[in-house]
Amino acid sequence: MIIYSPMGAARTVTGSMHYLDIDGFRILLDSGEFQGTYSFEEEFNRKLLFQPDEIDAIILSHAHIDHIGRLPYLVEHGFRGKIYATGATIDLADLILRDAAEIEFFKQRENPEYNPLIKEKYIQKTLSLIKPIKYGQRTSIEDNISVRLLDAGHILGSAQIELSIERKGQVNKILFTGDLGRKGLPIIRDPERIREGTDILITEGTYGDSIHSTIEDAVFELYTYIEMIYRHQSKLLIPAFAVGRTQTLIYYLNEMIEKRRIPRIPVYIDSPLSVNVTDLFRIHRECYDDETWELLNSGDNPLDFRDLHYITDEEESYEITRKRGAAIIIASSGMCTGGRILRHLSYALNDPASIVLFTSYQAKGTLGRKLIDGAKKVIISGKKIKVRAKIRQIKGFSAHADQPELIEHIWRMKNKPKLTALVHGEPKALRELEKKVKREKLTKKTIVPKFGEKTTLDKFFEK
Repeated sequence: MIIYSPMGAARTVTGSMHYLDIDGFRILLDSGEFQGTYSFEEEFNRKLLFQPDEIDAIILSHAHIDHIGRLPYLVEHGFRGKIYATGATIDLADLILRDAAEIEFFKQRENPEYNPLIKEKYIQKTLSLIKPIKYGQRTSIEDNISVRLLDAGHILGSAQIELSIERKGQVNKILFTGDLGRKGLPIIRDPERIREGTDILITEGTYGDSIHSTIEDAVFELYTYIEMIYRHQSKLLIPAFAVGRTQTLIYYLNEMIEKRRIPRIPVYIDSPLSVNVTDLFRIHRECYDDETWELLNSGDNPLDFRDLHYITDEEESYEITRKRGAAIIIASSGMCTGGRILRHLSYALNDPASIVLFTSYQAKGTLGRKLIDGAKKVIISGKKIKVRAKIRQIKGFSAHADQPELIEHIWRMKNKPKLTALVHGEPKALRELEKKVKREKLTKKTIVPKFGEKTTLDKFFEK
């Protein structure tokens, strides 16, 4: 039998982990960390409906913490199988897991009874189990099971995971999109189309009920906020994921400066992780799109410009917070769940002239979500802070496909899926996406599975 069960990102966005039992060979697609309130994280991050030592292989779609954050926890509790990912994902995972372990260490220092989810001593063991796979390279992971990674266009190294299974004289396919990107995002290539199609599709639906504004509109919005803080000589504070969103913002700020659309203003990337990740962007040029190659060949580095400052030193971080005058500060974490962004928020939130600008999804229970939802007061590092700053959001920079893009991804498949499982989205978004998929008759059956719900796939493989 072939059984599928989501162990994370089921009717929610974080904690991506999908369990497949293929005739006794057990696979996890991703092993991500849940993000939200403390109680939510504690309830679900350690809640495993399987024994880690029973898992034979893990395949990673990309290196965001909500897709890789529980790898060391699984290794700590007995996982010894192989892990497969692109080379860029492996390098990013090294940085991100070590950064997350440091955050967990500080949590324990504040609360000695806290048991860290990610421990430094298990990270190297985790990395030693990972085997790199090139895009498009078919790799055998069991006698009758092979995997192929196809560009997902979400972040550096992101992949759609295609499993091919030989059974009863026929080959069947399961496709997991991971986080599916958008056409036209800078630096990395667009998502690869799955022309032949698949039997089973497991697809994200983060924005399954939304239509994004264009990138051009998003850049114009960013421009207007920069003009505002320049006029008031205040701060534009942007919480951003160290991987992907920070580099996208740098790219467009570079473009605006080169075209002299905005005045000279210091831009600070205040995140040691973002600095290291940006270095990896420079290394993994195999992921670049044609436009980025053209810029590089012309001598223009889109990730570097005058007045751009990468901050790693702790004291420098304090200094830019206290400096007077207009400035753009980009810091992680993107959902304001930790990192240096909290320090800057402590200052900026109390300033009516400052703008806190969100450019990415904010999960329920996170500080970022509370601010977007209109909180008048928040608690940061144990202190109550009044929210006087302007809280704004631009959705057009999203690296997730919106509803039309998700629908188009399936529509372009020659052989439409017999079963489509909608995951990695809040219930409303998944319900709307399900309605659209059914209306367009893109699949024979659609499910929106609950956490731990089991679905037997055999009947969907029958010819």
